[in-house]
Amino acid sequence: MSIKNQVVLHPERCVAIIRGDWHNSQCQRPNGHGPEGKYCKQHAPADPEQATPWFAVTSGTRITQKLMVEVSESYLAEPGRKTKVKKSGYENWFRTREEAVEFVLRRLTISVDGYRRRLAEAEEELQKFIEQEKQ
Repeated sequence: MSIKNQVVLHPERCVAIIRGDWHNSQCQRPNGHGPEGKYCKQHAPADPEQATPWFAVTSGTRITQKLMVEVSESYLAEPGRKTKVKKSGYENWFRTREEAVEFVLRRLTISVDGYRRRLAEAEEELQKFIEQEKQ
C-alpha cells in the first residue's frame, strides 16, 4: 500500500475505512457500536442472532428474500456483509412479501399507464399523418 492510501485512525471515530477515488479516509461518525464499540451504527457488523427475513425488489420486478438486521431507519445489514440502504435506485427492501408485491404492482401499473399514454399519442400522430396524406 502506498503512503498516500494509509489512514491514521482517530480513536473516537468509527474504524470503518471509506474508499474514495483518490484516497481512503476514516468514517466521520462517532464509534460506540459493534465489536468492542469500535464502529458507528451504520458500519457495525450485523449480529446474526438479530437477523429477520426481509424482501428485496430488484431488477424492476424480481423479489428475493434474505435474513437481514435492521441497523437504522434507513439501513439494513446482511450478517457478515456491508450495510445496505433500504431504498435505492437498484434495491427496495420490505419487511413482508406482501409489501414487496404491492410495490411491484404499483411499479407495473405506472409502467403500463405510461405505455398506454404513449400508444394513444402515437395513434393520434398516425391519424394526423393519414389525414394529411389524403389531402
